[in-house]
Amino acid sequence: TMANFPQGLALSAVVATQGAEDVTVVEVRDLVKCSADAIDCERTLVTLLSPALASPGDKTLFVSAPGLPAPLTFGIRYELACDLQALCAARRRLVDYRRLLD
Repeated sequence: TMANFPQGLALSAVVATQGAEDVTVVEVRDLVKCSADAIDCERTLVTLLSPALASPGDKTLFVSAPGLPAPLTFGIRYELACDLQALCAARRRLVDYRRLLD
């Protein structure tokens, strides 16, 4: 959720990148719309789908939209995913997939 993000934008108007990679903008939805004399109360939900990465580490995400004076910058930390098959095999157990889905 972003505060004071430009409101009323079409999905195609919001552009997100991570380095040279494009980031998919999944949803842009105005959550709170304020009166013209209100200060710091508008909220917009922007849902992104970042690209898969081969290695963990810190990355920078940029979000651009009409009405922003400059792209917004976010630091994101990627962690290694847990390999449940290997973890359970090392403990001589099976992955309970049904429990994971519940």
